[in-house]
Amino acid sequence: MVYVDFAYYKNKYYGSLIPEEEFDRYAAQASRQIDRITAGRARTYNDAADLIKNAACEGAEIFYRFDQERDIAAKNAGKSSETVQSYSVSYRDMSQSLSYENIQKTVNQALYVSLAATGLLYRGALLVY
Repeated sequence: MVYVDFAYYKNKYYGSLIPEEEFDRYAAQASRQIDRITAGRARTYNDAADLIKNAACEGAEIFYRFDQERDIAAKNAGKSSETVQSYSVSYRDMSQSLSYENIQKTVNQALYVSLAATGLLYRGALLVY
């Protein structure tokens, strides 16, 4: 389930980073991440619909930014320095900062902040007396 569309992103979240033609892909990616961290409970949670939509927008922007950074890093990959006397070569290593695990961690941190007040992140049993 995708929690947000481009109209909400543009008109209520006031987002402008992600182009319309690419938005659905990143919104779906962010929505899957929301489902992961809420154990699917966000799908039926209507009380905080705007909070969930805003979290999806924020997650989509983070995924988009990381893809943009990865594209830039790929274009600039290669030598970072080279010395001629005693021949020495250094290469850039962008693998750590742009790794999938790092992206997931960054998105999760943002989503946790956005969804903390909803109760959706609680993994225990809710007892009703």
